[in-house]
Amino acid sequence: MKAFTLAALMSLAALTATAQSPTERVRAAEVLRTSLRMLGSDDDARFAAFEVTLEARASRASWVQARSWYDPVLPASPTRLRYLVDARNERAVFELRSPSPGGIWFHNLTSYDASGAAQVDLLKWRTGTDINRGTAAAARSAIAGLEQLVPHGLVRQALRSDSTLSYEGELRRAGTVAHLLSYTESASQQRISIEVDAGTMLPTASTVGPNRFEFSDYRQVDGVRVAHKRTQITSGLQTNVLTVVGMDVTPRLEAGRFALPPGYVDAPAAGAPRAVRIGEGVYRLDGMPGGYHAAFVVGEEGVQVIEAPLNAQFSAAALQVIAETAPGKPVTHVMITHHHSDHVGGLGPYVARGARVVVHRGLGEAIRQQLPDSLRGVAQIIPAVAGWRLGNGTSRIVALPVPNEHADGNIAWWMPGSGVLVQGDLLYVPERGPVPAAFPVTAALQRALDDARISPRLIVGIHGRTATPSDLAESLLKAREDGFLVP
Repeated sequence: MKAFTLAALMSLAALTATAQSPTERVRAAEVLRTSLRMLGSDDDARFAAFEVTLEARASRASWVQARSWYDPVLPASPTRLRYLVDARNERAVFELRSPSPGGIWFHNLTSYDASGAAQVDLLKWRTGTDINRGTAAAARSAIAGLEQLVPHGLVRQALRSDSTLSYEGELRRAGTVAHLLSYTESASQQRISIEVDAGTMLPTASTVGPNRFEFSDYRQVDGVRVAHKRTQITSGLQTNVLTVVGMDVTPRLEAGRFALPPGYVDAPAAGAPRAVRIGEGVYRLDGMPGGYHAAFVVGEEGVQVIEAPLNAQFSAAALQVIAETAPGKPVTHVMITHHHSDHVGGLGPYVARGARVVVHRGLGEAIRQQLPDSLRGVAQIIPAVAGWRLGNGTSRIVALPVPNEHADGNIAWWMPGSGVLVQGDLLYVPERGPVPAAFPVTAALQRALDDARISPRLIVGIHGRTATPSDLAESLLKAREDGFLVP
């Protein structure tokens, strides 16, 4: 068999994705069945279910979500992931526990079956008591992706895709020889390649689109060889390493293990994008794409927007609502709370219309770098410090810097004429559900308010419902009594 480079073989895999010969399919199936035996079983039914717990550590820090954009550091705590997969009955559960800068934690549970996906927030701070649902097609694709997490699941999936199997050739690298196979996963219709070491006949890597996953550190677990290390490489760069910390190859599969916990209800329809008046000339944007909020203030000369979340789709909807609420008035300024990408990803449409961006004086370059290339040179960025203000009367907006460990340069925007404060990632009160215990960043917000002698009437968050001072006090009280909100 002729040996090829990896790039050549992957090109060949793409060309042969729909033209596999019977000989290629038979050869590929033989390699996979041998690999399955080396993994621990001749019967692929034994590998139809598994439960695995992994710890993931990023290989490089993402500055667009780090505390400091110019000196990003990796999280001290790993992300923990637990998967329970029952491929035979098309169901799975995925539990995620992930840290964010400043002592903020995400802890979500997602259940998948043939009817669709359902996700809840186990800490009830981000989405409260809501159940967020996904389609059956998305659930099938997710279950297939979870099955690929472990080599025996990957091999079993490839064998089920017999009609699309192809043997691509031998891959020689650093003194080793591997069989390269490919198949089309039916739910996602993605072409997936598998490398199987020709000596051990164990899977060593898989490739899906720009992502390559390398399997290593095989150990025996109840008679099954399990790769305890999974390294992800995206577009040629190592992005994270997942380590197995728990594995059950014969998990319990009773229905209750795939069910959501009690106390959650389906989220109501968000409705159309709209402006909700929360003060004289002050509006909150509700029903927006992605479920985020923003705010805007209608002044004499124009409109000032506070926050530009997510993407251009969000801002297009915001501009439409603003035009309906304040006809003929241009957006002159966009105030940003902090540099995280989900809070500034929608700046482009505003900058393209000539709006100025107001952000903490240390974050101008972080904002510029997240704009489309065509707008970086023309963006007008105004640096703000404590007490910076714009407008008069009820439309006056004042900068209140809030030093905290989630994002350096965070500013809450205070409108003294209406008693409204707009903040990003400092106080979390979900759309529905009880007020949760605070994260440490909420104590930082309270300190900043106390130091500035500000007593807001309403506290608008980019996430969740508008809060009141009593909500802020309740959140901090729960944190003092029970400890800060952690999984």
